[in-house]
Amino acid sequence: MVIKMTYKMSLGLACDLCGDCVDICPVDALTITEQLNHDGAKCTWCESCMDVCPECAIRIYEER
Repeated sequence: MVIKMTYKMSLGLACDLCGDCVDICPVDALTITEQLNHDGAKCTWCESCMDVCPECAIRIYEER
């Protein structure tokens, strides 16, 4: 049996829209309008955004 993992991203209230995650994203899966927007179809789940966030507001996790 093969179990396919699905990944999700959550954004905490600590996000101050600094844009560091947008700048580091290698596939342009993040944009900022009035909030941070995440395109899960583009995302490769590399976690660069999570690693660079100065507020630790981004969380990437597996959804089963």
